[in-house]
Amino acid sequence: MRKLALYSDQSGHSDMDARLLQMTGCAAPRIGYIASAPDPQRIYFEDRRRFYAGLDARLAVYVDELTAPTDDEWKRLLTCDAIHLSGGNTFHFHKWLLEGGLFADLRAFADQGGVLIGVSAGAILMTPDTRAAALCGDQRSEYADDDHALALVNFHFWPHFTDAPQDGETARLAAELAPLYGCRNGSGVIVEGDLIEVFGAVGVSALAQ
Repeated sequence: MRKLALYSDQSGHSDMDARLLQMTGCAAPRIGYIASAPDPQRIYFEDRRRFYAGLDARLAVYVDELTAPTDDEWKRLLTCDAIHLSGGNTFHFHKWLLEGGLFADLRAFADQGGVLIGVSAGAILMTPDTRAAALCGDQRSEYADDDHALALVNFHFWPHFTDAPQDGETARLAAELAPLYGCRNGSGVIVEGDLIEVFGAVGVSALAQ
Protein backbone atom coordinates (compact mmCIF):
# COMPACT_ATOMS: atom_id res chain seq x y z
CA MET A 1 0.00 0.00 0.00
CA ARG A 2 1.45 3.35 -1.02
CA LYS A 3 1.73 5.94 1.74
CA LEU A 4 2.38 9.46 0.47
CA ALA A 5 2.35 12.97 1.89
CA LEU A 6 2.24 15.84 -0.63
CA TYR A 7 2.85 19.23 0.97
CA SER A 8 2.65 22.65 -0.66
CA ASP A 9 5.06 23.75 2.05
CA GLN A 10 5.59 22.38 5.54
CA SER A 11 4.11 25.08 7.76
CA GLY A 12 0.81 25.09 9.65
CA HIS A 13 0.01 21.43 9.00
CA SER A 14 -0.40 20.02 12.51
CA ASP A 15 -3.24 17.68 11.52
CA MET A 16 -1.43 16.53 8.40
CA ASP A 17 1.84 16.11 10.29
CA ALA A 18 0.07 13.88 12.83
CA ARG A 19 -1.43 11.83 10.00
CA LEU A 20 2.01 11.47 8.42
CA LEU A 21 3.47 10.13 11.65
CA GLN A 22 0.58 7.72 11.96
CA MET A 23 1.36 6.32 8.50
CA THR A 24 4.95 5.54 9.49
CA GLY A 25 3.70 3.28 12.29
CA CYS A 26 6.67 4.36 14.43
CA ALA A 27 6.87 6.35 17.65
CA ALA A 28 10.14 7.94 16.50
CA PRO A 29 10.56 7.36 12.74
CA ARG A 30 13.84 7.60 10.88
CA ILE A 31 13.56 9.83 7.82
CA GLY A 32 15.95 10.03 4.88
CA TYR A 33 16.34 13.37 3.11
CA ILE A 34 16.93 13.78 -0.64
CA ALA A 35 17.94 17.31 -1.61
CA SER A 36 16.72 18.74 -4.90
CA ALA A 37 20.15 20.40 -5.34
CA PRO A 38 23.41 20.28 -3.39
CA ASP A 39 23.19 21.91 0.05
CA PRO A 40 26.88 21.88 1.09
CA GLN A 41 26.31 23.83 4.29
CA ARG A 42 23.19 21.77 5.07
CA ILE A 43 21.12 24.93 5.56
CA TYR A 44 17.85 23.47 4.31
CA PHE A 45 18.60 20.06 5.79
CA GLU A 46 19.16 21.56 9.24
CA ASP A 47 15.92 23.51 8.96
CA ARG A 48 13.99 20.31 8.23
CA ARG A 49 15.96 18.42 10.90
CA ARG A 50 14.66 20.85 13.51
CA PHE A 51 11.15 20.59 12.08
CA TYR A 52 11.09 16.81 12.27
CA ALA A 53 12.70 16.80 15.72
CA GLY A 54 9.64 18.74 16.87
CA LEU A 55 7.57 15.77 15.70
CA ASP A 56 9.81 13.26 17.52
CA ALA A 57 11.16 12.11 14.17
CA ARG A 58 14.82 12.03 13.13
CA LEU A 59 16.40 13.01 9.84
CA ALA A 60 18.92 10.21 9.67
CA VAL A 61 20.42 10.37 6.16
CA TYR A 62 21.23 13.16 3.68
CA VAL A 63 21.61 12.48 -0.07
CA ASP A 64 22.07 14.84 -3.00
CA GLU A 65 23.15 14.58 -6.63
CA LEU A 66 26.84 14.54 -5.66
CA THR A 67 26.30 11.36 -3.61
CA ALA A 68 26.66 8.34 -5.87
CA PRO A 69 23.67 6.00 -5.63
CA THR A 70 25.99 3.08 -4.87
CA ASP A 71 27.27 4.79 -1.73
CA ASP A 72 26.37 3.44 1.69
CA GLU A 73 24.38 6.63 2.34
CA TRP A 74 21.94 5.77 -0.46
CA LYS A 75 21.55 2.23 0.85
CA ARG A 76 20.95 3.57 4.36
CA LEU A 77 18.35 5.99 3.02
CA LEU A 78 16.30 3.12 1.58
CA THR A 79 16.12 1.49 5.04
CA CYS A 80 14.46 4.55 6.59
CA ASP A 81 10.80 4.58 7.65
CA ALA A 82 10.15 7.57 5.38
CA ILE A 83 11.96 9.53 2.68
CA HIS A 84 11.65 13.31 2.31
CA LEU A 85 11.86 14.75 -1.22
CA SER A 86 12.74 18.41 -0.81
CA GLY A 87 11.48 21.52 -2.54
CA GLY A 88 13.44 23.39 -5.20
CA ASN A 89 13.45 23.48 -8.99
CA THR A 90 11.36 20.48 -10.02
CA PHE A 91 13.06 20.11 -13.41
CA HIS A 92 16.54 20.08 -11.88
CA PHE A 93 15.47 17.59 -9.20
CA HIS A 94 13.78 15.38 -11.81
CA LYS A 95 16.85 15.45 -14.08
CA TRP A 96 19.36 14.19 -11.56
CA LEU A 97 17.09 11.49 -10.13
CA LEU A 98 16.19 10.31 -13.64
CA GLU A 99 19.75 10.34 -14.95
CA GLY A 100 20.95 8.59 -11.80
CA GLY A 101 18.47 5.77 -12.38
CA LEU A 102 16.96 6.35 -8.96
CA PHE A 103 13.26 6.40 -9.83
CA ALA A 104 13.05 2.61 -9.70
CA ASP A 105 14.40 2.55 -6.13
CA LEU A 106 11.95 5.22 -5.00
CA ARG A 107 8.98 3.47 -6.62
CA ALA A 108 10.01 0.21 -4.98
CA PHE A 109 10.35 1.94 -1.62
CA ALA A 110 6.80 3.31 -1.93
CA ASP A 111 5.39 0.04 -3.23
CA GLN A 112 6.88 -1.82 -0.27
CA GLY A 113 5.15 0.44 2.26
CA GLY A 114 7.80 3.08 2.89
CA VAL A 115 6.36 6.57 3.39
CA LEU A 116 7.30 9.18 0.77
CA ILE A 117 7.07 12.84 1.78
CA GLY A 118 7.17 15.44 -0.97
CA VAL A 119 7.34 19.19 -0.44
CA SER A 120 6.52 21.37 -3.46
CA ALA A 121 8.91 20.03 -6.13
CA GLY A 122 9.18 16.76 -4.23
CA ALA A 123 5.41 16.40 -4.28
CA ILE A 124 5.22 17.10 -8.01
CA LEU A 125 7.69 14.27 -8.59
CA MET A 126 5.16 11.80 -7.15
CA THR A 127 2.64 12.65 -9.89
CA PRO A 128 2.51 11.32 -13.48
CA ASP A 129 4.80 14.04 -14.87
CA THR A 130 6.50 17.32 -14.06
CA ARG A 131 4.40 19.73 -16.16
CA ALA A 132 2.69 21.25 -13.11
CA ALA A 133 6.05 22.72 -12.07
CA ALA A 134 5.53 25.48 -14.64
CA LEU A 135 2.36 26.54 -12.80
CA CYS A 136 4.41 27.62 -9.77
CA GLY A 137 7.15 29.29 -11.76
CA ASP A 138 9.85 26.62 -12.13
CA GLN A 139 12.02 27.19 -15.19
CA ARG A 140 12.89 24.22 -17.40
CA SER A 141 16.08 25.86 -18.70
CA GLU A 142 18.52 23.19 -19.90
CA TYR A 143 16.85 20.36 -18.04
CA ALA A 144 15.62 17.17 -19.66
CA ASP A 145 12.56 17.22 -21.90
CA ASP A 146 11.39 13.87 -20.50
CA ASP A 147 8.52 14.86 -18.18
CA HIS A 148 7.72 11.39 -16.82
CA ALA A 149 7.83 11.35 -13.03
CA LEU A 150 7.27 8.64 -10.39
CA ALA A 151 3.55 8.27 -11.24
CA LEU A 152 2.63 7.13 -7.73
CA VAL A 153 -0.72 8.94 -7.98
CA ASN A 154 -3.09 9.56 -10.88
CA PHE A 155 -3.51 13.29 -10.25
CA HIS A 156 -1.36 16.41 -10.64
CA PHE A 157 -0.28 18.73 -7.84
CA TRP A 158 -0.02 22.54 -7.94
CA PRO A 159 1.84 23.82 -4.86
CA HIS A 160 1.76 27.45 -3.69
CA PHE A 161 -1.57 28.04 -5.43
CA THR A 162 -3.01 31.56 -5.01
CA ASP A 163 -6.06 33.45 -6.25
CA ALA A 164 -3.94 35.62 -8.54
CA PRO A 165 -5.39 35.92 -12.06
CA GLN A 166 -4.13 33.24 -14.44
CA ASP A 167 -2.75 34.15 -17.84
CA GLY A 168 -3.91 32.20 -20.86
CA GLU A 169 -0.93 29.83 -20.95
CA THR A 170 -1.28 28.96 -17.25
CA ALA A 171 -5.02 28.37 -17.59
CA ARG A 172 -4.50 26.12 -20.62
CA LEU A 173 -1.84 24.06 -18.88
CA ALA A 174 -3.91 23.73 -15.71
CA ALA A 175 -6.87 22.52 -17.77
CA GLU A 176 -4.70 19.86 -19.41
CA LEU A 177 -3.61 18.50 -16.02
CA ALA A 178 -7.00 17.59 -14.58
CA PRO A 179 -7.46 16.09 -12.09
CA LEU A 180 -5.33 18.79 -10.49
CA TYR A 181 -5.01 19.46 -6.76
CA GLY A 182 -4.33 23.17 -6.20
CA CYS A 183 -2.78 23.59 -2.75
CA ARG A 184 -2.22 26.89 -1.04
CA ASN A 185 0.66 27.16 1.41
CA GLY A 186 -0.40 25.51 4.64
CA SER A 187 -2.26 22.74 2.80
CA GLY A 188 -1.56 19.32 1.38
CA VAL A 189 -2.73 15.84 0.48
CA ILE A 190 -2.26 12.46 2.15
CA VAL A 191 -2.59 9.27 0.08
CA GLU A 192 -2.81 5.89 1.77
CA GLY A 193 -3.72 3.12 -0.62
CA ASP A 194 -6.96 4.18 -2.33
CA LEU A 195 -7.72 6.81 0.33
CA ILE A 196 -7.04 10.48 -0.53
CA GLU A 197 -7.31 13.04 2.29
CA VAL A 198 -6.96 16.79 1.88
CA PHE A 199 -5.75 19.13 4.60
CA GLY A 200 -6.25 22.89 4.52
CA ALA A 201 -7.20 24.95 1.47
CA VAL A 202 -7.15 22.48 -1.42
CA GLY A 203 -9.19 22.66 -4.61
CA VAL A 204 -9.52 19.91 -7.19
CA SER A 205 -9.67 20.45 -10.97
CA ALA A 206 -12.24 23.26 -10.76
CA LEU A 207 -9.33 25.61 -10.17
CA ALA A 208 -8.25 24.92 -13.72
CA GLN A 209 -11.55 25.78 -15.36
